[in-house]
Amino acid sequence: MTVEPFYDAEHEPGPGPFDDESTDDSQEFPPPSNPMKVARQLLIPWQHGEHFTLRHWRGSWMSWERSHWAEVDDREIRSLAYRRLENATYVHMTEDGPKVKNWAPSKRKISDLLEAQASIVHLTSTVDAPSWLETAIQPGRTTGPVIACRNGLLDVTGRNLIDHDPAFFTLVAVPFDYSASADAPKWREFLTQVWPEDPDRIAALQEWFGYVDRPGDLGG
Repeated sequence: MTVEPFYDAEHEPGPGPFDDESTDDSQEFPPPSNPMKVARQLLIPWQHGEHFTLRHWRGSWMSWERSHWAEVDDREIRSLAYRRLENATYVHMTEDGPKVKNWAPSKRKISDLLEAQASIVHLTSTVDAPSWLETAIQPGRTTGPVIACRNGLLDVTGRNLIDHDPAFFTLVAVPFDYSASADAPKWREFLTQVWPEDPDRIAALQEWFGYVDRPGDLGG
């Protein structure tokens, strides 16, 4: 899959880990013999506040797309590691003192690195989507149903819109904004045509749609 760039708080496109195609600049990394430290350095762009925006869940890589999480092909993560380390260097200690050497990524080095990276961002398989991750549980945070919209996360119970947060693990988002003042004139016109003198049926249909919107109330 092609991963879209991250977005900032104003919903404008911003740079993300997949956006840097340049391999011209040399960067110093820990040595290949310490893949955990290398992995932690590579994961720096994959962070939003205190939360990772790359996870390894149920055998797959998952990337935060701001409104939701999406699966990323293993080959894309592997390709990014090769490109990031192509011109990287590390310091090798010798009897004559420190010596700068090329990191020189290889199949074995990258495999060790990705295994270490997966262990750092591992998300237990017992986590089901949608849900708040344990590290995100805070006093006052809603435990009720949440809908990921284009402009934020909607707390269905209180009708409160909060900022997108990678701590909310969801695989689905609706492709439109939430608006508290939104209206549906065509829908209301349709209902009055079907039941022109029966507001009770209209109210009952509205209530039914409310239950569909909150499957937990039906035991689903």
